[in-house]
Amino acid sequence: MKTPLLVLAVLAFLVGALVLVSAQSAIQEIVACVLFVCSSVFLAGSGIVGAVNEVRDRLGSSTTAPRGTAEPSRSSQGTA
Repeated sequence: MKTPLLVLAVLAFLVGALVLVSAQSAIQEIVACVLFVCSSVFLAGSGIVGAVNEVRDRLGSSTTAPRGTAEPSRSSQGTA
């Protein structure tokens, strides 16, 4: 998921630059700015996905409980 977001970020940036260079009106400049914002959102998303994947790999499967061994919720425990 990291790579498609990175590709989209580069694509949005390049299209935004192309639109900005060939802009003939203010609306086209606004479209270019929106594409630059989209590019930065895709780039940030790619970084976040990469960081989450790295943390998940570091933790491994030690944080997941085996099936059937989940702790009972507080509401199902009797009140004393």
